[in-house]
Amino acid sequence: MPYRAHAAPGFKKLGLLTVSDIGKHQLLEFMYKYTTGLLPDTFRDYFTLNSKVHCYGTRQAKNYHFYSVATSVRKYSINISGPKLWNTLPSEIKCASSLSVFKHLVKSWLLNSYI
Repeated sequence: MPYRAHAAPGFKKLGLLTVSDIGKHQLLEFMYKYTTGLLPDTFRDYFTLNSKVHCYGTRQAKNYHFYSVATSVRKYSINISGPKLWNTLPSEIKCASSLSVFKHLVKSWLLNSYI
């Protein structure tokens, strides 16, 4: 690549994720494991669906609920950033048949966001 070229096309060409996208990938993997019940019972009530928060039907009922926060430290916690990122995923990725398929789909989805 040329000296001052942007790195995103090179990452996409090589099929590599950036450091921040590796973090997103791992966070989404955690959320998938939570959704499918692959995590220990300690995490059973860690997240809340919107359908449990509202007593009426909404379009976002199947998404996870996240609360507004006052500090940036709390904003980056898994309780807030996990549901926010999970809710942005397309439904065909959320409904992956297995963890390995999910990982592959998420990596492709993240790579397609590069320029």
